[in-house]
Amino acid sequence: AGRELKEVGIDHWSSPNSGTTNLTGFSAIGGGVYVYNFANLNGHGYYWSSTATSNDNANCRHLIYGSNICYSDEQAKAFFLSVRYIKD
Repeated sequence: AGRELKEVGIDHWSSPNSGTTNLTGFSAIGGGVYVYNFANLNGHGYYWSSTATSNDNANCRHLIYGSNICYSDEQAKAFFLSVRYIKD
């Protein structure tokens, strides 16, 4: 699903970002993560889901440059990840 979610091109993703289509119109970008400082800008896109797994952690979706997979991941709520609001 990653290829359908990711923005096409390398304006906001490290190279290579080939095979992406943005078919869904989500236009995910490699916004990285903020934990004391920014890390993985243009290389990784982390997006919170609405599902908490504990008091300290929550699910997120993780996209990586050079990969067209959308990974399910769990991160600490103290981390700053990207958020996208989806209109019904």
